[in-house]
Amino acid sequence: MLGWLEGSYSVGVFEIATRGVDFFLFILNAINIAVAPTITSLHSKNEFRKLDKLISSCTYAIFFISLALFLVLYYFGDFLIEFLFGQKYIESYQPMVILAAGQLICASLGSMAGQLLIMTGHEKDTAKAIGIGAVLNIVLCSTLIPRFGLNGAALSSSVSLVSWSLVLVYFSAIRLGINTTVLKN
Repeated sequence: MLGWLEGSYSVGVFEIATRGVDFFLFILNAINIAVAPTITSLHSKNEFRKLDKLISSCTYAIFFISLALFLVLYYFGDFLIEFLFGQKYIESYQPMVILAAGQLICASLGSMAGQLLIMTGHEKDTAKAIGIGAVLNIVLCSTLIPRFGLNGAALSSSVSLVSWSLVLVYFSAIRLGINTTVLKN
């Protein structure tokens, strides 16, 4: 939608912003791949206490790594963009920080929730959450991009990502009784 509403240059600038946030996804995917078999095994053995403990450990690890990445991008992101891509693309800094903030919020909500649901037979709940996020993203993009450009696109992406994460947290709690957030009792 950004290309359609703002043009191809904005898409290129936004692409650089998303590259800075790819580190968050790399960490999440690495942990998800490593623990997926254990999630399935613990669930099949009805070892919910161990499963809850595993999810908590992963959530804290992902959150603190994400916090460190966010701080690096917040304080040094403009320098990194200029160094890697040139002064011409420095305007990707603000959208990158907005996207990184969205990733950090998702990490605090427990970005393991989707993996947990998929590995325990609740794929439909995950699909519903992603569908809600996708529809919300389309609505927000069509509203915020014309008004705020690159920052509107970043905000739309972040809000929809956080929204679908909240839905995943809800489904994890009601289906499995597991709080996937960093705010556990």
